[in-house]
Amino acid sequence: MSKKRLFGSLATIELLFYLSSENFITSGIIRTQFNTVPYQTIYKRLTTLKNQGYVEEMEKSGDYAGDDRREYKVTESGLQFREEITENMVKLLQPAIDKMIQQKTKDLQTPILEDKEEQIKNFILEFSGECEGIINDETSVELQKILKRLLTKIFYCFFLRIIPE
Repeated sequence: MSKKRLFGSLATIELLFYLSSENFITSGIIRTQFNTVPYQTIYKRLTTLKNQGYVEEMEKSGDYAGDDRREYKVTESGLQFREEITENMVKLLQPAIDKMIQQKTKDLQTPILEDKEEQIKNFILEFSGECEGIINDETSVELQKILKRLLTKIFYCFFLRIIPE
């Protein structure tokens, strides 16, 4: 499958997920939501979804030329298809999600550096480097003191799991 076709398929799925199953949505609202996509492309995708039985189209007459004449909503079959897509995506992504959760848990259990004083010192050095040439030395020293105090408080709260008042 080509990259262009893959992105087209994903955009069609996005359109299917955007549509309501309870209320019709006008083509104008759909065009506004997908404003980076040419309206001919949106119409082609809606026609494809309609031909597959996933979307219902209703035509209406407008008071003026150019009024939205078509409205769309998802059919029962479209809802079932959305559910299948969701289940397949969860199955596909579940190992990656589990790995991220496991890594996040592990990250929370161990500090970035074992010695918080060393970590604070590294932050202050990085801060000083970022500020070099922007502020004078006297201001830099004062800002470093403030930064050290704040970082110490943050580390204290983080490691003891206490939220400051």
